[in-house]
Amino acid sequence: MASDGKKRISEILLDRENTETITLGLEGGKSISFMQCAVIPYEVDGEDTLFTLLKPLEPIPGVEDDQAILFRVEETDDDERLVVETDQEIAEKVYAIYCDLM
Repeated sequence: MASDGKKRISEILLDRENTETITLGLEGGKSISFMQCAVIPYEVDGEDTLFTLLKPLEPIPGVEDDQAILFRVEETDDDERLVVETDQEIAEKVYAIYCDLM
């Protein structure tokens, strides 16, 4: 658990019983909800890294209705956060793993 007593994002993502949406805060106080599609571990630069595919439940400009967004779970000083994966090579490799799982 995080230092404030809340579950860490990795605990939520890896909880097989969790059926709740994932809500992420955006700049300006807005938030957007996502449905979890998959959690995929992948080694990046020699470190085990957790990725998740999340499908937005609300329209996002530039994201089609049938698309999901790949996020990387990043450690912070006392918690974790989700960051959109921008490295195309990593994204393609993680997506290939996802396709193999399906």
